[in-house]
Amino acid sequence: MNTKSIPPSLEISGIRRPQWQLCSNKHQRVVLIRDRSSSMKGQKATEASAASMELLAVLAHPINKDAFWFADIDYDDTATLAQPFEKATKIQGIRPIETGHNTNITAGLELTLSHLRAAERNTDPEGPKFLRPVAILFTDGEHNVGPSPVQAATELKEIADLVTIAYGQNAKEEFLKTLASSSKHFCRTNNGSDLRAYLADVGETLSKSVALGMNASHAIARLSTTRGKE
Repeated sequence: MNTKSIPPSLEISGIRRPQWQLCSNKHQRVVLIRDRSSSMKGQKATEASAASMELLAVLAHPINKDAFWFADIDYDDTATLAQPFEKATKIQGIRPIETGHNTNITAGLELTLSHLRAAERNTDPEGPKFLRPVAILFTDGEHNVGPSPVQAATELKEIADLVTIAYGQNAKEEFLKTLASSSKHFCRTNNGSDLRAYLADVGETLSKSVALGMNASHAIARLSTTRGKE
């Protein structure tokens, strides 16, 4: 499928992004799963909230022509559906991360799975056709309360691509790699700037893939898995 040439770049929140002409009628659901545990308090939460807005800004850009439906799930001991699925263009902003207590990754994954299944059940068979969903989880620490997230991750990966992000030096890299769809669907980010850049890159990759009417699995895997050391 050919794409039409358009201006080479777009500046979103200070980061220049390539633009892509939307040439398919496909839509895509994207879920951001955010760690709100106590270790995120302060600068980490502030910068992660800004990074979240970066992703939303890329998905909501007019070049994507309402292709993206976005949801936000925040977790500590439990998980909260902070933003149910809605067209990215209709979301005015993402709620800043409000820190809680422990880190229950399982809760975040289970709520994501439930919300995606409900969205699929409620999809109009005569309406827009959806590509494979993408779930993006970040944490600055390790799972430390509740059952292991391995089973929830396995079930989620049956219906969606799961991207995991180690945010800072204390996140357990090898464990997060096992949760992701593949080791190449994992990224280590050292700080808020790295997280923001990676989420923007993921957003750009999703934009290009949906323009071509293709699932983003392989394109995301080609992104760098380490930030701040390039």
